[in-house]
Amino acid sequence: MKKKTFKIHPLTLKSLKKGHPWVTLDQFSEKFPEDKPFIDIYHPENNEYLGTFLNDKKHPRVKARFWSIENNKPFEQLFKDRLKQAINKRSKQDLKRNNFYLVFGEADLLPGLFIQVLSQNILIQYQSYFWIKYENFVINCLKESYPQAHFWTQKRITGESKVPPQAIENNQETEFHIDEFGIKYIIRMNLFHDIGIFSDMSALRGQLIGHFKDAGEVLNLFCYTGAFSLYALKAGARVTSVDLSKKYISWLEDNIKLNQFDDNQHVSLVKSCQKQIENFIEQKRRFDLIICDPPTVSTDGKKRMKATDFYKKYTDGILTLLNKNGKAIIVLNTHSINLKKFKELLIKSTKQKFSIVEQLELSSDCSPLPNFPEGNYLKCLILKK
Repeated sequence: MKKKTFKIHPLTLKSLKKGHPWVTLDQFSEKFPEDKPFIDIYHPENNEYLGTFLNDKKHPRVKARFWSIENNKPFEQLFKDRLKQAINKRSKQDLKRNNFYLVFGEADLLPGLFIQVLSQNILIQYQSYFWIKYENFVINCLKESYPQAHFWTQKRITGESKVPPQAIENNQETEFHIDEFGIKYIIRMNLFHDIGIFSDMSALRGQLIGHFKDAGEVLNLFCYTGAFSLYALKAGARVTSVDLSKKYISWLEDNIKLNQFDDNQHVSLVKSCQKQIENFIEQKRRFDLIICDPPTVSTDGKKRMKATDFYKKYTDGILTLLNKNGKAIIVLNTHSINLKKFKELLIKSTKQKFSIVEQLELSSDCSPLPNFPEGNYLKCLILKK
């Protein structure tokens, strides 16, 4: 029986040929059927088989995700094989932490599916509606390797309301801690959309440990629950942490207590980072190390600002706050500009002289898929004044 041919946009065809795994919304993909979990896509001109795709008609942007060119192999078997490969890959890495990504979506050929190990807990996150239908199957496969784990699921789909993880079983502990390079972090699973740690940044944090050595005065902007603040405190620094969210600052202070760090070495400021940079400049404060990791869109309490616009306006201020030979760890979390353009943005944002002494991207358990910029979203530059 001849398979149905689904036409795709010429630009989509071009990107698929380069290895990009998505078919996004356009006048062709909006006609994909709603009742088929898998669709076979062929070249519209020569009928070349391009692969089987996971159909995600409900998703507002990504309508299909590349699955396989092995259309004679059952989905269930391919899933088990790829999950096994992902587990084996992580088992060979000396991670030195018990929080990591067991599955990192497209990079592990399991598109739209992200699975984190958090100590004795496993968090399954869906960025595609496709996987929700296979939830029990995914959990049962994971139980073969993690029989004692507690399982959580969470939808993280564009356009959906933000919800906290949901426990699979009753009476699961909703608060516990993980250990990352000798530092403990409190995880709270049932309160917010985010759980208290960004494990996709764990490998990056590990690579940055050396920059905290001998940094007497450290400023952590957009500190969230304080991952970088804890690194600085462990290194013996005096730390100022700034975030507009009182709940995250409180969470940070709980993390300080958990690690038994000297809270006299730490100052919390529930303030707008934008305003606080200006205040510190007026006060002539100076720091040896500044960490700046704004969310993709931040706020000063009144106006919303993209991270790229924040850097355009405040890179000069961050450099002003550095001591001579001080360093700034500058993080950007978006795929919309690449590393080269990020460097250019920073250079254009200030007339002050600085050098880029190191650059980091996703790696280790979160190594991105080539030719897939949406999956290579994290960029980190270390500037030296």
